[in-house]
Amino acid sequence: MVGGLQGNSHYSIDSQIVALCRTSLKKNSTQCVDGEWKEQLGHCARGCASVAEFDRQHSIGYSNQDKDGKYPDGTKATLSCTHGHPFGRTESLCNDGKWTQKLDHCGSSCSQRAMEEFGYSDMHVDGKRTDGNVTHRTDVEFLCGERICSTALAPRLGYTAVNIRGKSVAGYPVEGTLVGLLCRNCVAKHF
Repeated sequence: MVGGLQGNSHYSIDSQIVALCRTSLKKNSTQCVDGEWKEQLGHCARGCASVAEFDRQHSIGYSNQDKDGKYPDGTKATLSCTHGHPFGRTESLCNDGKWTQKLDHCGSSCSQRAMEEFGYSDMHVDGKRTDGNVTHRTDVEFLCGERICSTALAPRLGYTAVNIRGKSVAGYPVEGTLVGLLCRNCVAKHF
C-alpha cells in the first residue's frame, strides 16, 4: 500500500514507496525512476515462535520480542542452565521466521548421555538398570556397550572412583564390562 493506494495504481516519476513491517525488513524503500521501480522491495520477516521448552533444567533468554509475542529477525535465543551445564549449542538466531540451529540441552556433569558418547550403553544403580535421576554420592555402574570404552574423561564429567569389573585391554574396559563410578557433585539424568 502506498499513500493509501493498493495494487496496480499508477505513481508519478520520483514517487517513493516505504514499506513498514512489525518485524524487520531488509530493503524497505524504493523509488520510481523513468517509469520503473529502482529496486525490489524486501519482504516482511515473519518472526520466530519461542524455542520449545523441553525440561525444567534450563531457561531460554531472548534478545528481543515484539508486542505479538514473536521474536523478530535477528533475535538471539540463549540457553542457560538452572542445574548442571549446557551440552552443545547454546545460541540460535531468528532468520526469516526460523531459528538458525536447534539448541541442545542442559545436563549435569554426571549425565548418562555424556558417558554414552564414550561407548557406554546402560546405567545401573544397585545392580539394576535405570534411566532415572542419580543423586549426589550414588554409586553408578555403566555397561561398556562397544568393543572398547574410555574412562579417561570420567573425572571431568563429575565421576570419581573408577572400578572395573570384567575384562580390560591396555587399561580400557571391553564390551560387557561394568565400570563402577561415584557421582560426586551433581545429579545425573538420562536424556
